[in-house]
Amino acid sequence: MTVGAGGTATVGDTLKVYGGGEVDLNGGTIDTGRLGTVEGLWTWGSGALNITDPTYEFVVGVGGPFGDTLSLPAAVTMTVAGQTTVDAGASLTSADYTGSGKVVNHGTITSTGSVVLGDTSVLQAYSGAGDLVVGSNDLTLKSKGFVQIGGTIDLTGGTLSVPNGIAFDVAGYFTGHGTIDGRIAAAVDSTIEATGNLTLGDPNAYDGVYSDGVIDVGNNALTLLDADRAVLGSLTLIGNADPNDDAIHATNGLLIDFGKTLQGYGRVTGQTMMNGMTHCEGSGIEFMSNVNGVGDFTGPVTYSGGYTPGFSPAAIDLDDVTFTATNTLVLEIGGMAPGADHDQLNASGAVTYGGVLDLRLIGGFTPTIGQSFDLITTAGRTGHFDSVLGVNHGPYSLAAIYAGDDLVLEILNSGDSTRDGVIDVGDLAVVGFNWGQSATWQTGDLNGDGLVDVGDLAVVGFNWGAGTGGPALDGTTIPLPGATPVGLAGLMALTARRTTRRP
Repeated sequence: MTVGAGGTATVGDTLKVYGGGEVDLNGGTIDTGRLGTVEGLWTWGSGALNITDPTYEFVVGVGGPFGDTLSLPAAVTMTVAGQTTVDAGASLTSADYTGSGKVVNHGTITSTGSVVLGDTSVLQAYSGAGDLVVGSNDLTLKSKGFVQIGGTIDLTGGTLSVPNGIAFDVAGYFTGHGTIDGRIAAAVDSTIEATGNLTLGDPNAYDGVYSDGVIDVGNNALTLLDADRAVLGSLTLIGNADPNDDAIHATNGLLIDFGKTLQGYGRVTGQTMMNGMTHCEGSGIEFMSNVNGVGDFTGPVTYSGGYTPGFSPAAIDLDDVTFTATNTLVLEIGGMAPGADHDQLNASGAVTYGGVLDLRLIGGFTPTIGQSFDLITTAGRTGHFDSVLGVNHGPYSLAAIYAGDDLVLEILNSGDSTRDGVIDVGDLAVVGFNWGQSATWQTGDLNGDGLVDVGDLAVVGFNWGAGTGGPALDGTTIPLPGATPVGLAGLMALTARRTTRRP
């Protein structure tokens, strides 16, 4: 029987090819309820074979019509309405195969084009410990609920689509690169290994990516799609040294929870809740988005998108730390006990300061002048924060003081840059001496904007005479320094100094 282009052969029940018989599919369509024994010659050229009985099981393997190997040419389309079973040691290869019933795979199914397996209305529509080879092509797995994967998946640039999600069992192993389009649920001891850039998840699902296993990104880029935070598992390994490329890019952020670990080097983009451990190796890990949580860090870590330790105050251990110019470090103060009442960072290595320090009073706490809080302890320091938020609180200020290598928060009279308890000519001199310069509290930046200017002069003037050296005045009656003899002398000296600096 030859079925040529435009031709259709319809068999209502079972198509059998006995010894000496021949079927030549050459551009036409064969519709049959079932496919029986093929003892004769079956020639695949092009066209379509449709097996329409939903109660029929099509087997690739012992007892199947084509034995344990079925390799369909690219020009052949095959659809099976009932169950497809691939036995252990058997293989099914196709560019256009649709198994719209259950699929039980104990062998190997290879897509060389577009293969669709399973049924979204059937629980566990795909099952088995067999392997799936997607390559650079497309393969869709359908099931009511998560597709269960007990074998391996090989993807080399193609797309594995899972409309209702995919679950990697304990023995599940994925290797390759490309896209897994759908929800991801990976069990303990499962492995996802990227051999190139890899995209995982469903951007419209709140459980788009959930892993309890290992994700080995290697020196590649991993993109995580989730309507909420993507959840990473027991171990996530990264090693992308490209300063212009992300090792991990999580569109809506990621969570590394208690008992989980991020290890390696490279950039991480996406708001990160870090309650586990981060082991930074080599050049370290740079977080491009805000980081919060109670997790500790070892090795060189860089914050470029914000860092808010803990959920409330927390004590965090780190090694070498860099806060870049684009970072905002938020530290909360709600009492005297470090870790319990106020944030504290303990760096066993060196700290490089930059960006913004945001000091926040919480829980209704009102500090008193003279109190101090150890905010950052280090083994070495480079630079200072570019600016400080939350400094001035009426008569008192939160002064970030660089005490050797450490950062200490001191509660001082507003304007008291000399820290002698009184706002007087000494504080005015500090402002004048550092006029126009990038500075810290100790060098005249009394409002935290990072520059000594008229704003800092106003702080001194507004609080002139306050402190232990003289009574604090009501804000409506405090004269500006320029209106007092001492203040006028200070301003004249400042003006003369600025004039002598001009070329």
